Amino acid sequence: MKTTKEFPATHSMSTEWFIADEDGNIALIAFNENGPIPRSIPDESNSYLMTSEKDFGEKDEDGIEYLELTDEQIEELMSDAYSPDKADIEDPYDYLVQIEEKNKKEFFEVFFDDIQCCLSHKHGIYFMVPMSVCGAPEFYLERAKRTFIKTVTRVAFMPISSYTEDSFSGANSKWKLPFYCYKQPYCSESEPIKRTNVPKHPFKEDQISEKQRKKLIHLPFKFS
Repeated sequence: MKTTKEFPATHSMSTEWFIADEDGNIALIAFNENGPIPRSIPDESNSYLMTSEKDFGEKDEDGIEYLELTDEQIEELMSDAYSPDKADIEDPYDYLVQIEEKNKKEFFEVFFDDIQCCLSHKHGIYFMVPMSVCGAPEFYLERAKRTFIKTVTRVAFMPISSYTEDSFSGANSKWKLPFYCYKQPYCSESEPIKRTNVPKHPFKEDQISEKQRKKLIHLPFKFS
C-alpha cells in the first residue's frame, strides 16, 4: 500500500474502494482517515481505481448511477421497510425508497437532485438523501411531503455510515448492503483492517459492467 502520497480531499484523507476475491465477490475497503490506496494505482490519480464515491455504477437513461441487485439482495435490503408516511424527510437521513414506474416522473420532479443511485430498476429501488427539503420554504416542504407519501411505495432507513463508525470491535455490523466490508480504526495507522460485514447474498463481479470490472483489483483468496 502507498501510505505517503497525498491526494486532494475537501474534508479528510478517507478512502474507500472496491476489490474482488477469487470467487468474484466484491468487498468495500474503508480506510477512514489514513487514506492508503493500492500500489498499482498511479500517483497522479485514483481514477484507475473503482471507488465508492465515483464508480458505484454506470448511468442510466435518466442520468442516475445504477446497480442491478438480485431479488435476494433486494429482499434483504428492504426487509425492515415501512410506509412512507412514517419517514421524516425533513432530516437528511439515508433512505432506500421503492417507486412504481407510474409514479417515477412525479417523484423525480421533486426529488431528482436527492437521488444518489438506483439499486434496482426491476424493483424501482433508489438510494436518496433528501437534502433539498432542508431549510426549504414551507410551501415546498409541504409539496415534498405530499409527493413522497403519494409516490413512494415503501421506504427503509439505510445507515450508510454504520460500517465506518468510530467504535471498532471487529464484530459484524447490521449493514444490509450486499458487500463484504473491511475497515480500519479511525485514528490508527498501524492496526490492520478487519472484516466487519459478511453479506448473506454477496454482490458479484458479474453484476457490474465490463468497463467497471476492468478497474477492480483482484485478490488471490476468498473473503469468506
